[in-house]
Amino acid sequence: MVELQLFFNELSKLYNLNELEKVPALFSEWLGFCDAENDKGSRVTVLNEMMGFYREKSMHEKAIECAEEATKIMKDLKMEGTEPYAMTLLNAATVYRAAGKYEESAARYAEVFQIFDIILQPGDFRFAEVCNNVSLLYQELGRFDKAVNALERALSICRDTPHKEFETAVTLANLGNCEIMVGELGAAKVDLTEAVEIFTDEGASDTHHAAAITGLADIDLKMGDYEKARDGYKYAMDMIEGYIGQNDDYRRVEEKYKSIPDIGSKVEKVVEQGYGMKLSKDFYEKYGRQMIEDKFPEYAGRIAVGKVGSGSECFGFDDDLSRDHDFGPGFSMWLTDEDYGKISEALSKEYDKILEEYISGKENIRSAYRNKKAEKRNGVRKISDFYLEHTGYPEGPLSERDYLSAEETGLAAAVNGEVFRDDLGEFTAIRNRLKMHYPEYIRLLKVAEYTTMLGREAQYNFERVSNRGDYTAAALMRDSAVRDALHLIYLLNDTYAPHEKWLRRGIEDLPHISYVGGLIDDIELSDIRDKDKIVRYFEKLTFTILREIKDQGIVWGNSTFLPDYAGNFERKAGLYTMSIEKLAEEVAKVEFRAFNDVNNEGGRASCQNNWPTFRIMRMSQYLTWTKEMLIQYITDFEGVISEGRNMITEKYGYMMETTAPEEFKRIKDKLPPVPERKRNLVKELTKIETAWMEEFAGKYPKLSKNARVIHTTEDAGFETSSETYQRGELYSYSDKMLVMYGRFITELCKNNINLTLKIMENTVKMYGYKDLDDAEEKMN
Repeated sequence: MVELQLFFNELSKLYNLNELEKVPALFSEWLGFCDAENDKGSRVTVLNEMMGFYREKSMHEKAIECAEEATKIMKDLKMEGTEPYAMTLLNAATVYRAAGKYEESAARYAEVFQIFDIILQPGDFRFAEVCNNVSLLYQELGRFDKAVNALERALSICRDTPHKEFETAVTLANLGNCEIMVGELGAAKVDLTEAVEIFTDEGASDTHHAAAITGLADIDLKMGDYEKARDGYKYAMDMIEGYIGQNDDYRRVEEKYKSIPDIGSKVEKVVEQGYGMKLSKDFYEKYGRQMIEDKFPEYAGRIAVGKVGSGSECFGFDDDLSRDHDFGPGFSMWLTDEDYGKISEALSKEYDKILEEYISGKENIRSAYRNKKAEKRNGVRKISDFYLEHTGYPEGPLSERDYLSAEETGLAAAVNGEVFRDDLGEFTAIRNRLKMHYPEYIRLLKVAEYTTMLGREAQYNFERVSNRGDYTAAALMRDSAVRDALHLIYLLNDTYAPHEKWLRRGIEDLPHISYVGGLIDDIELSDIRDKDKIVRYFEKLTFTILREIKDQGIVWGNSTFLPDYAGNFERKAGLYTMSIEKLAEEVAKVEFRAFNDVNNEGGRASCQNNWPTFRIMRMSQYLTWTKEMLIQYITDFEGVISEGRNMITEKYGYMMETTAPEEFKRIKDKLPPVPERKRNLVKELTKIETAWMEEFAGKYPKLSKNARVIHTTEDAGFETSSETYQRGELYSYSDKMLVMYGRFITELCKNNINLTLKIMENTVKMYGYKDLDDAEEKMN
């Protein structure tokens, strides 16, 4: 029998070294090995690999020869109707499709479905593979609507199958490009963006990744962003060339790249946005600054100046249409209560004078509409009045209760715009505090509220009322769901949501999931009677938002129905009401329950039955943490459990990399992979903590004898060093938790604080000693 693993190892090596010119010779060599051993099954395996290679290289005749030979061999071996035969047919169908032989391709795909319907369960992942490939045939035939349907089925299966991230990305890339062809640009952008994110996380730089990048460039081109499209196409071309050379895929992208018009060839009316702020700043710089310095020199350093508050120009959203009312130059001067009583009247008069001087003869910038309310937006104001108007509190909200009662649109207005000068810093101090966004507990409550409402409206009520034919109710559900989704996007970006008329416009420049804007537009602009399309769009929207919520470590879970997370939100909200001491004990309890479920090769460990000691050891550490760290750790720990994993098991598994290398090789694939960037961060953190442990041992030699050995080089059997233990623990942390922990350690280093000493101090105190010195002195 031919040892195929050696074949795959050699093939992978050539791919990794980009020595593609040597691949055909390798194929010939291994076909010879197969013939020498009369191993027809292995020959079929090599032929399947050859099909893919020659298809990618656009050598279609050679690929078809391989497909026909492989199929014939399997028929001779009486393997028709088996899974291996179906998979070979699937590869052959793809080869025929790529070669433009669509009838031959369709016949083979149909045969694959017939076999799979008999031998597989409906949700089997192999159906996703067939659907993905069939969609490509539909694309070649111009039936992009059918391709979308096939890919949506494939995507559903991919998402429900563990550890299929790459395959999910491939499906999303294919789906997004088909959605472009049927005019669903909003949906396409969401799917293609997710595909690129997954490919990037997986470290994939192949034709599939390039296809997703090309699709996003296609959307940019259609939206008139020629520069961005050009960059996208160039990036995709470089990726394809680096992976497989200048094949047909490369040439297709190159053709798109060369067809982009010159930027100057796109002629249309340009709407200038943000002109109001420029006008206000120009007014201040040319007239206001000098007036304040000349007329109020003793107060010049105490007057805060800027353009902040109500009005589209403060958000930078103003355009040509904004100039029909409340438009014109103007800035605000904010004073303390004391200064307001002394100079407000005189300052207002001087402001009015320079305003008239500035707009004199400039009818184009005079407002067509002014009223008393509009006048309050500019001129002289108390700092306390400004914040009272917008937040309900003269110093802005201070407590969690204050934030709950404050209007979010007012908070958005209080932190927008630009402060031109504030030497005193009182206005800016309040502004900067508010810019930090809601306290995390309040943000959590709001995310929970909007998530639950979005699920009810978008995932449940919309379809139910649509099925009844009540399209007015359906429209109300759609609009409410979109409003909730927009509010969630702001919350997930730690940004206050503005007035409703700017909700959609305001997400454009936000860093997280702002790309769903086009999908939201498509939801709102779709015919309300097109239920299936809107339901499909809502599925994409809710999935994307839920993915971001999970990425931020707010909740964990496998459900895609948003209201199912109500319990998670309630649990996390309850954690915020606990003290540090209560949270530290809660963490210890959660860990001990998981520790109890850990199975050791040598049987149950004695420490698994010793809650008092476990409690002291773990609480000593957690009492040094911040409240936010403890809450995040509990959230992650319980989330992992909900997915059927155990962080304690994983921690000890990672330790075995140095304590039991041979056993680690057996379990390595069962552990979550540790990316290189995470390894590097953990390495640096462990180095710091090992040095702290060395310092502790130097100061307290007696106590250190009762602690773990320090260095990984001292690991021996069941004797695990603190360095190894800490490395395993940090590997088990979520990305968010590890970042929080890294910042925590950095802050300790800045303040020259040894965390090990703090933990050990907690430990000896919980054992009844006064402090470390007392424990050291009394230690035998």
